[in-house]
Amino acid sequence: MVLFLDKKIKLKQDVLRILNYKNDFVTTEELAELIPYASFSTIRSICYELRDEIKEVYSEHEATLIITPSKGVRYVRHNISSQKINHYILSNHLFHDILVKILKERHFNVFSFLEENYISKSTLYNSIKKINARLNEFDLHISMSHQVKIVGKEHHIRLFSFLYFFHTLDIYEDGSLFSMSIKDKTRKILHYLEIDYLDLKLPLTEL
Repeated sequence: MVLFLDKKIKLKQDVLRILNYKNDFVTTEELAELIPYASFSTIRSICYELRDEIKEVYSEHEATLIITPSKGVRYVRHNISSQKINHYILSNHLFHDILVKILKERHFNVFSFLEENYISKSTLYNSIKKINARLNEFDLHISMSHQVKIVGKEHHIRLFSFLYFFHTLDIYEDGSLFSMSIKDKTRKILHYLEIDYLDLKLPLTEL
């Protein structure tokens, strides 16, 4: 489901996860072996992007991404989590911004969204077009005129919302939700979506 957003986000998350578990440098060749869906040159480019983004989020005393031609890449953190950089990566992605807003509000004003995100109408249209290519699998569709609106049966919207946030919430929580029970994680997401457990008509108490 994270791949639904963008391959670049998935790649950044995968690179960070690998580097998080390493206590030494990892060569780009090793990263390419561990991430077979991306090319060597793409991974190298992503590492440089991550280095710049980590500089934006953390001070040098908190975290840094070291890249050397001879040794490779090393992610150094000093008693901090990766939550801030994970949040930064995801929150700077237009697809995610559109989905969060449409899933929470069901509709929003086009021109207000353009002004808030400093994008053109064509950029918004093209992003929605790409999102719709996947939403159609859930019998859902986002329409755009002066309003952006999600169209489909309510239970389909709630199903997609749950699946989407089930996967992306781990990014915000720095992976801490992996240690949660399915029941606790479900309740947290439903609370975020402002959905009453009983509205789903599912035996959540049995999870």
